[in-house]
This record gives sequence, structure tokens and C-alpha cells, in this order.
Amino acid sequence: ADGAAQSPTAQGTERPLNAKAKPFPTMQRESCELLLLVFRCFAEQVSIRAETDCQPVPSLADWLQQHGLDLSLYRLSLADSRAIRTVLEWHDQSVQSIVLAQCGIDDQTFDVLLPGLEKCHNVSNMNWKSNLLTTKALGKLSTVVGSWKATLKSFKIGSDSKEGIGDGGMDALQAGLAICSELESLDLRGCNLSHDSADCLFNVVLHCKELKEFDLRNNKLQDHGVAFLEPALAVPVFCRLNLGKCGLTDHCTRSLHSLLGNHRFTLTKFSLYDNSITDAGLSTLAPALRCCCVMRSITLAKNRLSEMSLQPLRTILASWPEIEEVFLAKQAPELDQGLVGEEATTPHAEKVLFVETLRACSKLKLTMVDMPRSWMQNGEELMPGLPIDGVDVRLDKR
Repeated sequence: ADGAAQSPTAQGTERPLNAKAKPFPTMQRESCELLLLVFRCFAEQVSIRAETDCQPVPSLADWLQQHGLDLSLYRLSLADSRAIRTVLEWHDQSVQSIVLAQCGIDDQTFDVLLPGLEKCHNVSNMNWKSNLLTTKALGKLSTVVGSWKATLKSFKIGSDSKEGIGDGGMDALQAGLAICSELESLDLRGCNLSHDSADCLFNVVLHCKELKEFDLRNNKLQDHGVAFLEPALAVPVFCRLNLGKCGLTDHCTRSLHSLLGNHRFTLTKFSLYDNSITDAGLSTLAPALRCCCVMRSITLAKNRLSEMSLQPLRTILASWPEIEEVFLAKQAPELDQGLVGEEATTPHAEKVLFVETLRACSKLKLTMVDMPRSWMQNGEELMPGLPIDGVDVRLDKR
């Protein structure tokens, strides 16, 4: 290693992305630097292989097969990308997982990596979260993803920023994703998709019949986008569905009611976090939610529910023997319903019944019930009984 390549740190490798906003994990940085050093050594040995008869770094193939290629959070230089490309070209049969999330990969870096990605044919997991590709480069990535149609099971390309791939990026990717018949998990969180992408999403979901986990949080699909998607969403057998922060209101609850009914025997985790669902919308959803008999986690936090929803929530929770997590905090009913002060008061008996329902949910042990403090006010005598058998009941300060 000393003779073949210099440490990336010694060469002045760029600082990782978001270094100011979030401290970069020291162990992660050191692991990435060490791995890239090995890759550079390997690339150097490949270049002089004509003078020897030995296979360069024979154990690297076994290591890649076991651990995959994971350089997430580390900003890659062009030299790093060339070393990675060489490793992928030589060990294309060994690499099954490629995680290059938040690596600052732009079109130029991607073009360097592309020949190596094209050589791989056994990839089952690809995480391309929060990179900087244009629509043109995403079209090339779509072709690569399509070549993994028989093996790819998990694909992530979401973003933690407000940029995302946008509607144009989704249009470029759909051709490759739509033929991945074995795809089980698709993460499109924060991709900055609008309802204009509903047609592309429809095509992908309709053909990915093995899809079990679908994350669409932090997009701008709105009611008509979800309503358009509903027939396609009925095709896969979902276990986890996240529609958090998608701009949904009560107008889409009929579509969601039908969707939940189609997955009542399989759906274990469902999120409508940070939308605008009111008491009326929850009442519409309640019959379908009660039928989801294997539900383990429900997130309705940051909607517009009031204490009036305690009764339907109680009947819903009573129907879920496997429920483990309930998130209800940070409701803002006053925005739409004007339920403040005495008008928002729920009878004490209903609060008692709600707490008793929580007590009956035996699977809630060591997990969490997250709910607004106001839903329990005027019933402080209930609080000494909480936490319930180890349940962490957190009351939102609001």
C-alpha cells in the first residue's frame, strides 16, 4: 500500500458534504479513506498486471461480496471514481450492493463510474440518495438500472434537500425502474415530485408487482396525484407505505380508503405524517384502517386532528393486536376546524376509554405512543397510570 498509493487524507481529499451542518462520523470517514486506499492500490496493481501472473488482491472479491461497496457520506474525487470503476470492472460478479449516498456525484464523476456500473450484473441494492445528477445523467442511470432487472430488489434515490431529481428526473428513470420485476423496496423521498409525475409513478408501480415498501414522503403529489396512483398502488402487495408530507387533505381519503382495503392483510406500517387530514377524513378512513389486521406502526402526527378523533382512534387501535407504534403528536385542528377551548373538549369518559385501549395493546411495550398533551387535559388523573407497562407515552408540549 505504501508503494502503490498515498492516503486520500495526505492527498488533500475534499471535506465530506454537509460537514458544517452535520459532523461527519469519524469512523465512517476513516473507513471510507481506508477502503479507497485499497481500491487505489488495486487499480495500481491492475495497471502493472501484465508484468505478473498473479490476480491482484484476490481476497477483495470475497470482501465485496460480503459487504458490498459502501462509501456513503464521503465526497468522491475523480481519482476515487476511477479507482472504484476499476474495482467494479474486475469484480463485477461479486458486487451485490452499491451505496453511494451523499457522495457529491455530479455528471462528470458519474461518467467516470459508468463503465464499471455497466459491467455489474448481480446488483440487488442501489442507494444513490442525495447526489447531483442532471436529467441527462439520470437517463444513463436508468439504462444501468434496467440491466439489473432480474436482480435489483432495493433502489433509493431520494434527497434530504429541497432539490431532488424533480419531475424530469423521474421521467428519465421510469423506463429502467419499470422493468425491474424483482424490485421490493423503492425510496423516492424528497425527490421534489409533483402531481405531474403521477403518470411516471403509475407506470413504475404497475409493473413492479413485487414491491413491498414504497416511500413517497416529502413530495408534492397532492390529492389528485394520489387519486391517479390509486389503481396502480393496488397491484403490489405493500407492507410499508409512506405518504408523509405529500400535501394531502380529506379529499383523497376515499382513494386511501380503497387503497387500505386492498392491503388489509399485509400492511404493517403506514404514514400520513404532516398532511392536512381532519377528524372528518379520519372518520372516512377508520373502517378501512380497522380492517388492517397486521398493522404495527401508524403515523398521523402533524395533521389537523382534534380530541374528537379519540373515539375513532380507540376503535382502530382495538382492532390491531400487533400494534407497536402510534404517533399522533403536533396536531393543528384550529387551522381548519376552529376547535379550541371548550369546543375541543372531549368527555372524560372517552379519555379513560382511550387510555384503557392503550393498556390493552400488549405489543406497545417498550415502544412509543406520541400524542398531544391537550388531548389529555382536564383528565390529569389519568396520567399517574402512565407509562403503561413499560410504554413510553410522550406528551407533545403543545
